[in-house]
Amino acid sequence: MFGLCRRTPASTQVGNTSVSGLRVAVVGASLGGLSVANVLVRCGADVKVYECFAHSFQDRGGALGSVDVALMQAIVSTRESPRSVAGHAHFYGDLWRFLFEGLPESTVHFGVDVQDVLQADSKFPQIVIDGTPHEFDLIIAADGGKSTLRPYVTDEVPEYAGYTLWRGLVPCEAVPKWNKVGAFASQTHQGLYYETGGFPCAGPKGTGNLYNVGVYMPMPEQEVQPPTRNRQVTEKLTMPDWFNPFVHHMFGSEVGRFWDTVAREGKISPHPVWEFAADCVVRGRIVLLGDAAHMASPRTGAGAYTAMRDAEALGKVFQRGDALDTALAEYNTDGVRRAQQLLQASQRIARSFLPGGRAPVSPSSLVKTVDKYARDESKAHKSKAGQGAIPCLTFGHVPGGGDGVSKFVAEYIKTLPQLAGVLVIEAHAQADPVEVAGDAQLASRVSDLLGASGIPACVGPAGRREMGHGSADVKRALGVRGLPMVTISLRTGQNAAEHLAMGVALAPLRFEGVLLLGSGEPSFHNFEYIFTKSAAKQADGITQSLSFDKWLVKALGSESTDRSDMLHKWEAAPGARVCHPAGQAEHFMPTLVIAGAAQDSPGQPIGDSTHSAIIGMKPPFACRHFDFRS
Repeated sequence: MFGLCRRTPASTQVGNTSVSGLRVAVVGASLGGLSVANVLVRCGADVKVYECFAHSFQDRGGALGSVDVALMQAIVSTRESPRSVAGHAHFYGDLWRFLFEGLPESTVHFGVDVQDVLQADSKFPQIVIDGTPHEFDLIIAADGGKSTLRPYVTDEVPEYAGYTLWRGLVPCEAVPKWNKVGAFASQTHQGLYYETGGFPCAGPKGTGNLYNVGVYMPMPEQEVQPPTRNRQVTEKLTMPDWFNPFVHHMFGSEVGRFWDTVAREGKISPHPVWEFAADCVVRGRIVLLGDAAHMASPRTGAGAYTAMRDAEALGKVFQRGDALDTALAEYNTDGVRRAQQLLQASQRIARSFLPGGRAPVSPSSLVKTVDKYARDESKAHKSKAGQGAIPCLTFGHVPGGGDGVSKFVAEYIKTLPQLAGVLVIEAHAQADPVEVAGDAQLASRVSDLLGASGIPACVGPAGRREMGHGSADVKRALGVRGLPMVTISLRTGQNAAEHLAMGVALAPLRFEGVLLLGSGEPSFHNFEYIFTKSAAKQADGITQSLSFDKWLVKALGSESTDRSDMLHKWEAAPGARVCHPAGQAEHFMPTLVIAGAAQDSPGQPIGDSTHSAIIGMKPPFACRHFDFRS
């Protein structure tokens, strides 16, 4: 059906679950609906999914960055993975296909518009299909932001957040010279914040890659559309006359020309940001999931990721085998808590676009005046935080003592424009969610950026700035400057794609005057070779380190697309696993984060090039600092 080829259906959960043998209707066949359907099938339920649209979503939608592939694999019970570009950018249709093909034949029914529930307060609610009531033991409302079933559970309704994301998709071949990843440009105008950025992703199967791009802009509520049932826009919309002139005026001619091409060769659609957290997600035998239960800024990772988390959470309470009402009560408590946390994170992000409770201004009214204001704001920004993006650095840190690296970092900072803060990526801390500690305001901004890319993050104690001796080096280098400083951990697992994606997520900080520092050992970190008593082994280690260092200099100095491809496959580089052994590559991961944040800025060696010269540790294994600047 629809050209889809099914995998072996997901296996039924062994043992008794809360829904074993029960009849479950899932309303909505987007990613959340298909995720919970897979989970319920594995729990032994008899599942039917009803979707109001007539056809599948395999060729629809845009891109999702930093998808939790491990979570999707667990939901579907497979080791297969959906396609991606650069290891982290996925096409919506591929993810939909991945989940759809994990379900048994005839699970999903298209063209069925469920509007009403009969006997909603009973233990056997009914939905009406083609005029005929159908009875179920449980109904899952996964029908999106404009859920028709939400009123059966809660009277709460979404509220507009005050800003809109204009999303664009354009074939990469239409913009062959465009290689920016992350934030392209940002601007503050009349106290309101505007930003544009994007990344490449896989297109529909059988087509080329696409650029997934967006513009965040404050807009009055009267100029936007309320939540719509059409979750995935396919048609090419007629753009308002003000859009392209606005982008040119706000972000400059280079970015403006890029968006001209997106409008001409691709498609652009507005996605107003609505916020909502249900005060209950279960009433009787009706359950809210995904956007039906909570809506938030895309920068929180809301949408597909949180819907899949809902499905996972529902599966866990069912798998314990408690009575159905007991399991649903536990899910309700947890679901309301998570919805409220998501809403709070979304509200913090909204305040970054509309600080101080400022009211949004119509972008059409700004087109005639924004040029003057943009010039004034640009001059003010340059005097405060330099011109364009702040450079970033990955450096070899001191092994517990000495001040050589601290002095180097202090001298490096003197070459930069005035800074607004410092972020250190620390090799000696690994956590999921990513731990963020230090200055409260900057830590919140860092956490929000990571969350917006679907990367779990947790803000730690405000007084904690150090997680290892690398961040201690930076603290000594800063001295009494009084700059806001935040330290973040790596992710567990030492996955290259995940750490490059962290950098992409954090790249906007460079346009906000924040210096990003990767604290580790980019070229070589292997104590087995450093402290060996075998002269032959030591000599081999030096040779291997020089080989890897030569490859690394080439990789980091390459254009962003080539650099990303090389770093995703760094383990295959000459000497890589001698320099950074499997499971012990934590000192290389900060370099990947910095490379992701660098966008199109090349990385060049700076300072000395050996362990003995940089940290006073003999013999002379390769050791580097790398500076990324345009």
